[in-house]
Amino acid sequence: MPPAQRQPGYIYAIKLHPDLNLVKIGWAGVGPVKDPKRFLEHDPAHYLKDRLKSARTWMASAEIIKAWPSWTIFEAPASEWMTFPAPRVGDREQWEVEDINELVRQGDLFFARIKAPDLPSWEELRASVEAAAETDQDEEDEE
Repeated sequence: MPPAQRQPGYIYAIKLHPDLNLVKIGWAGVGPVKDPKRFLEHDPAHYLKDRLKSARTWMASAEIIKAWPSWTIFEAPASEWMTFPAPRVGDREQWEVEDINELVRQGDLFFARIKAPDLPSWEELRASVEAAAETDQDEEDEE
């Protein structure tokens, strides 16, 4: 794979609204990146926190459903696999799916078939990402 296609990171699924099955699927890299300050070896959850914070700027109730260690090159095929035959909505990374649990199941099937980078699993990062998201929300409420 060319260098740009083998950057390690996470492919994540964010549920944008609690009452809708509207999801955003994207890729959060953990480096190398152009800005070395963003490369935080000690906290790979940092990049997922950034993506969640970004989603919450326009959809306050957004929640990460799951994230899978992966390589850049798998973002598009994984997104298509997990969401088929759901229609895209607006932004190219948003889909309206029938069943969130099925999306996660399909993601698990897809990522079980690829060699993932050696990164912590979503289960290992979940508490850190969710705690940071709550902290960010509390800080915004205080302002």
